[in-house]
Amino acid sequence: MGYFAGFFSTNGRHQRGNQCRSDALVLVAFAGALLGFGGCGDTAPQADVDGGVDGVSASEESAEASASTIGGTRESFCAGTGAPVVVGDSTSITKTCAGEIAARTFRSALCACRTVSVAGALTTDAGDSSDSSFAADDMGGGAVGTNDVFSVGGKISVGGSLTVAGSKGLFLAGGDHEVLGDVSASGRFGAAGGMDISRDFSLDGTLVGAGTLSIGRDLIQTPGELQAFTGSLEVAGEVVREDVQVDAPCACDAEDLLDVSALVAAAAENNDNDEADLDADALTNVAGEERVELPCGRFYVDSVGGAGALTLVVNGRTALFVEKNVAMAGSLEVELGTKGELDVFIKGNLVSAGTITFGSEERPAATRVYVAGDQAIALAGRSAFVGNLYAPQAVVTGAGALEVFGSVFAKDFAAAGRATIHYDRAILEAGKTCEAPPTTTTCETCGMCDSSQACMDGACGACEGDSDCCDPLVCVEGRCESLLL
Repeated sequence: MGYFAGFFSTNGRHQRGNQCRSDALVLVAFAGALLGFGGCGDTAPQADVDGGVDGVSASEESAEASASTIGGTRESFCAGTGAPVVVGDSTSITKTCAGEIAARTFRSALCACRTVSVAGALTTDAGDSSDSSFAADDMGGGAVGTNDVFSVGGKISVGGSLTVAGSKGLFLAGGDHEVLGDVSASGRFGAAGGMDISRDFSLDGTLVGAGTLSIGRDLIQTPGELQAFTGSLEVAGEVVREDVQVDAPCACDAEDLLDVSALVAAAAENNDNDEADLDADALTNVAGEERVELPCGRFYVDSVGGAGALTLVVNGRTALFVEKNVAMAGSLEVELGTKGELDVFIKGNLVSAGTITFGSEERPAATRVYVAGDQAIALAGRSAFVGNLYAPQAVVTGAGALEVFGSVFAKDFAAAGRATIHYDRAILEAGKTCEAPPTTTTCETCGMCDSSQACMDGACGACEGDSDCCDPLVCVEGRCESLLL
């Protein structure tokens, strides 16, 4: 739930920046309202043996108590119609639900507040689990962005756009690099071998190198910057000399970050633990193999840890709030049912010496993990990491060949070998059943609107061109959508 992880564009498509960020974004809800969000997906309520909805008591007294403490009944939460999280800027309040925030946060396969560093090859591709079982199809949507340094030792194959905002620039060794979207970069940019850019290349700096550079549309470069490129340069569109501004692609300023700690603190006071007969220390010390079924609802635990193998079974819409750390010496696996969705909010750190898998490789968009702590997160183990990980204060590392089904938003991202990220475009539709803001909603940036809308002349509405949308989204018949090729 990092708010509005995107870009800002104000002067046409040649200025790429953080349009989805609010200058003074703050949480303005009371603790009860903070927990009163709907998951905003399309999960239907599931019958429980007691005749309720996922274990919800049918008593009027229970429903009234739940409504008064967490901003809506557990039944409404499970049905996806609970009250929204309330966020806003200094002059207005914009209501949005959890699914819509996820859609805004995880627009890219990889976003780093400071550095992307990969020793081997970096590959991002994408699929859409809302159509069928997830299968990355290389047809766009796996964008990569960093606010500072981009360093990759091997081949890059980016299934969306690539944005590097740091002044240090980048130089790619080897050849056969490809970016299926746009490239926006500052500083010196070059490639020793071949590189194909399918759309525009916007550069606020010097173009260097002696390889082959093929650009599918326009080359836009700031006037006065040199072209020291001595290789073969092929530009299918135009070579344009005009000012290029590359703003930070990842929303990492303090005012842009989700206050995970506040959400967990609210959950400590208002949750569904009693109705599910779940103790706060139930997951603290897991030994051996344990399977714990979390029914639909919002649950609070002190910590998740132990040397055993923990499997969390999730068949409905579930939110888990963790006061301290998720620290497994063994393994942690989330087993999703066909309608299961899980949001995990960790006030402390995410630590594991074994395997962490937060969902199904067939439905990566269904699990979102938000971490407040600053301790390094190691994605390692016997199998791929599954889930969308938001950890803007932490370094996320990968040992050996790292494979992610979902996305990563981190302070720094570092992989010792090659890194492959399979982005699930379905997360852009996570808020599809949220109540969409009317087209007359006042806005300053597109991040204040529904994720498919643009901010046009101060009102949410249909986009007219790519520059109207929060990057890496593009305008398709008036809607801001993931790049498809």
